[in-house]
Amino acid sequence: MPEALLADLSDLAKATHATAWIVGGYVRDRLLGREPVDVDLLVEGDPGPFLTSLARKAQFSPVVFSRAEPVTWRIAMGDWLIDVTSCPPGGLPEAMARRDFTINALASPLAASDPAGAAPVDVTGGIADLTARRLRHTSEEALDADPLRLLRAVRLAVILEGFQLDPGLKEAIRRRAHMISRPAPERVMQEVEVILASPRAAAGLRMMQETGLLFHVFPELRPLAGLAQNRWHRFDALEHTLVCVEQADQLQSGCPRIGLPDRLSPENAEVLKWAALYHDTGKAATARRGDDGDVHFHGHEVASASLTERALSRMRAAARKSDRICLLVENHLRLILLAEGPATPKALRRLVHQVGFDTPLLCLLALADRRAGGGPEFERRLELLETLAAQVVELLQSEGESVISPQPLLSGKDVMQILELTPGPMVGSVLRYLSRLQVEGRLTRREEAITLLRSLTPSRLVTLDDEA
Repeated sequence: MPEALLADLSDLAKATHATAWIVGGYVRDRLLGREPVDVDLLVEGDPGPFLTSLARKAQFSPVVFSRAEPVTWRIAMGDWLIDVTSCPPGGLPEAMARRDFTINALASPLAASDPAGAAPVDVTGGIADLTARRLRHTSEEALDADPLRLLRAVRLAVILEGFQLDPGLKEAIRRRAHMISRPAPERVMQEVEVILASPRAAAGLRMMQETGLLFHVFPELRPLAGLAQNRWHRFDALEHTLVCVEQADQLQSGCPRIGLPDRLSPENAEVLKWAALYHDTGKAATARRGDDGDVHFHGHEVASASLTERALSRMRAAARKSDRICLLVENHLRLILLAEGPATPKALRRLVHQVGFDTPLLCLLALADRRAGGGPEFERRLELLETLAAQVVELLQSEGESVISPQPLLSGKDVMQILELTPGPMVGSVLRYLSRLQVEGRLTRREEAITLLRSLTPSRLVTLDDEA
């Protein structure tokens, strides 16, 4: 954080005669040696003059970030978000005692030349908890005031390396776990996004399981608890899911063995972890015991994708993110199955064409799934999967766009003229069919495409999408 920003804020406070404090995450992160990402300010008395001057300096009108008393205003100043709230004159200790966790209940004077170096006001024992790497709530009332704090505790323990939930906080969350359904889904989703994007997502999910939050936030996981699997798995369905996320955490930093040496972006890491978390949610509904006496889950990937779509809709996920996650879930078995037999170049090209630029994430998901499994010849089957995944990554990197979106041989207008069709879904079906044949190398010239279309019968036209 640029020192000039703090100097500007301090000058504004002096000019408006405001007694202002930097509180919360900024103080915590500086004491931990972390780079702060935003600034929370507390103004004693009327914050109006300070807010007006700050808005003029930032050329940004304040917006109400939280209407809960005391009201919080938010202002963007350059690349930084500044939240401003207030308390009565002399009310700093009481204001700090109302915050969520002790490590966030620290305050340093804004007027200090180095707020991080000034001795913080600590009325709840936050500094001792920072030293002990312990996350502790300020009071039971603080958790009741905003149940989202139950999940925020997990999020903070995940992103602050080495921190653990205090036993008293664990018990307090456990008693209130059902209350996590009260906050708006968008707010819950914000916390979940941070947890899943982190390299400690599985640890966060374990904390949620231990405190009773897991099934309240992800109810689709409940039927997996105790669900026995077949000889290809060493864990029940829920434990397999959590181990799969653990493996995805490890793969987040890259997998050079298959040609993916780079760390995933936070967005891609989150998408991968969502897919790992939900990839087997359809198993409870599809479990059947076969003639061989083993349990089978035929079609569970389709059922899982449907459950995933409903869950992400419930949590108000962005449509693009939801589409990406559902695509991975629905296709999570394809590489594993292809690795069991000779995978033809045509099959690999078709996979890359259908999954597109998320193919690397599908490879990582398949590896996480296999690593979390077990069964006969585990090491050999894992090696086969890694070899195939490397081939798929190489195909994507060498041919990329030409496999995913080949240049069309015919336009929609061409299709309508050749087949005497009117605009409608069938035109799109025909274009997708031609694109698949191009990807597979079965069509290379416009004339071939025209000849093929003229040979299609009306009954065949209505089944083209089924031939994918």
